[in-house]
Amino acid sequence: MKLFILVGIPGSGKSTRVKHILSKLSADVICPDDIRLEITGDASDQSKNSEVWDIAYQNLHASLTKGSNVIFDSTAVSKKARKRLLSIGKKYDCEIIAIVCNVSLKTAISRQSLRSRKVPNDIITRFHDRFETPTTAEGFDLVLVYD
Repeated sequence: MKLFILVGIPGSGKSTRVKHILSKLSADVICPDDIRLEITGDASDQSKNSEVWDIAYQNLHASLTKGSNVIFDSTAVSKKARKRLLSIGKKYDCEIIAIVCNVSLKTAISRQSLRSRKVPNDIITRFHDRFETPTTAEGFDLVLVYD
């Protein structure tokens, strides 16, 4: 089993990477934004974040229990944000792969202007400022970086 953890600021190309991975292998995709959309009607609505993340982690456990490969599609820009995901992946003895979408702040903001669901520039900047590059020392088996 493989657990792919996407890492990148909004507008960095994570959704494009998900499509690329899915073209190569079968995997369940878990995306907190999709869960947020389902619960609140708005993928940007942070009012039920605790519930959203509880469901995301429950879905991750369920997918790994049934032996599926999983793509976890969130920003995961900090070690703290990745810690629980890594712990769950290790529990199921997965190969844990960081897919790092590394673009400049300028590129991410430019890409956002072309999207239908825009993330405000100050939020993109906040994610950019908190970004910590994943490493194998952190617990990943493999770290792949895409510019």
